[in-house]
Order: sequence, then C-alpha cells, then structure tokens
Amino acid sequence: MHRTTIMLPPGLKLEAQRLAQERGVSLGDLVREALGSLLQVARERGPVRDALFADDEIWEGEVPADLSAHPDRYLYGDDA
Repeated sequence: MHRTTIMLPPGLKLEAQRLAQERGVSLGDLVREALGSLLQVARERGPVRDALFADDEIWEGEVPADLSAHPDRYLYGDDA
C-alpha cells in the first residue's frame, strides 16, 4: 500500500469517523471500501461520455482536435 493524504471537510471527516467506529474498522479501511465500491460501479457503467458526443444524432465519428477552438464550425457548419 501507498500512503496518501486527502483533505476532507470537517463534517465529512467526523461522519466518516463515526461510521468507521460503528463498524469497528479504521477510517482508512472505510475510505478504501467506499472508494473501491465507487470504482466498481464506475467500471460496470463503462466510460463516461460527453453528452454532446453520446448522441449519435448530433455527432458521428472522432472528435476534432480543434473542436473547443471552433465549436460553431462543427455544431452549425459555420465559423460564426
């Protein structure tokens, strides 16, 4: 394992410490379990796609490298 430092808001830390104590585990164990569960759900759902590109009626194909510089060109067909 690798040591990692995270910043938590005071209320979140206090609530997590209480839950860890109720379960009889360390705060580190609780954080590892929670993070593991979150990552498992994310793996099951697959990669997150930008809503614009997820809709095939709006966009097909690869994302152009200069899309952010020229969005109107790609969305509306002009350089407005």
